[in-house]
Amino acid sequence: MITKDSIETAYSFLHQKRQVYIHSQLDWQKDDIEYAIASYVDDMSQELYDMIANGRNDFLRAEFTVTFATLDTMVAADYVGIVSGRNTPDKMQKTGWTIEKAPNVNAPLFRDKAQSLAEDII
Repeated sequence: MITKDSIETAYSFLHQKRQVYIHSQLDWQKDDIEYAIASYVDDMSQELYDMIANGRNDFLRAEFTVTFATLDTMVAADYVGIVSGRNTPDKMQKTGWTIEKAPNVNAPLFRDKAQSLAEDII
């Protein structure tokens, strides 16, 4: 059974993080908030998550791919990891990589890279 306190705590945490995220101009701060939310949700009971999600399958869901850099791709991989797509919308085109949608998650996959993994985290 979910207590009123656990619901209020979850809503308070998520609301506070959302407010800071919306008003932040710092990419590293937004990354930290996304990580904090993902960690919080990871430790949340499934029953509480289901109640807060209210039937939305993609609620607080993070989907991403991981590509392992080689010596040849190290500079481009660092660029992709450091530069924000919010500020540089064409950052992926600058790498010259072939990009397509990953088959099992809603995230990009880099086909010309040797090792890519797709992840789905709740």
